[in-house]
Amino acid sequence: MKYLLSVLMLVIFPSMAAAQPAPTAKPKAVIEGPTEGAAGDLAIFTIGEGSRGKTYLWLVVPKKPFLRGDGGTSIGFASRDPVTYTIILVAVEGDAGDIAQHVYHNGVGPTPPNPPPTPPGPFPPPNALSDLVYAETMKLPAGVRSVAPLLTAAYVRTAAMARSGSHDKWTVGQFMESVVRVENRKALGDQAAAWGSWDAAVRRAFERLWDDGEIKKVGDLAGPFDSVVAGLRRVR
Repeated sequence: MKYLLSVLMLVIFPSMAAAQPAPTAKPKAVIEGPTEGAAGDLAIFTIGEGSRGKTYLWLVVPKKPFLRGDGGTSIGFASRDPVTYTIILVAVEGDAGDIAQHVYHNGVGPTPPNPPPTPPGPFPPPNALSDLVYAETMKLPAGVRSVAPLLTAAYVRTAAMARSGSHDKWTVGQFMESVVRVENRKALGDQAAAWGSWDAAVRRAFERLWDDGEIKKVGDLAGPFDSVVAGLRRVR
């Protein structure tokens, strides 16, 4: 009789059986691929084992066109230029995101036996700028904060660009307006206006770094951008 009642309950009230949603695993981004190759070689990078996410975004810095394969689970490109590329994968699940970076040396010679940590490496511990970024982000409504992983990826890209030396002939102002602002607006999309107070606070912080002489050229922006990333990654 107890078994029969259980079956009837499932038949009559099926919604009750589905009322408890399964817990959602946190997103995880993992990249698999070569670390170096000869100029002109086809380099293929895939979403690695252990990755989790509803959607994935691939980026290559410095900017390089690439082909997608297997429904977007892999990308590939070939270059004859001696360049060190940073491959970036962003995994997004709901309001959470995760970022993986993979460095690929294309035709730039063998990797030194004991190379220094590859920038941006582990992000720096909390500092005044990262604390500010975190505090300003947490002031935003949860729905507005949901695009924080995409903004994080934008700052990862711009930090890599600043560090690569590809824009050394630009002024800091040109880089901020023509690269950083454009990348940020792409990331925020329709939410850009809602992030206005955040943008103003962060801009003032960078202006203070400029006034204090800590930012003199485009390459000097890489460290502060890493701090922005560190602050954004604390947001949950």
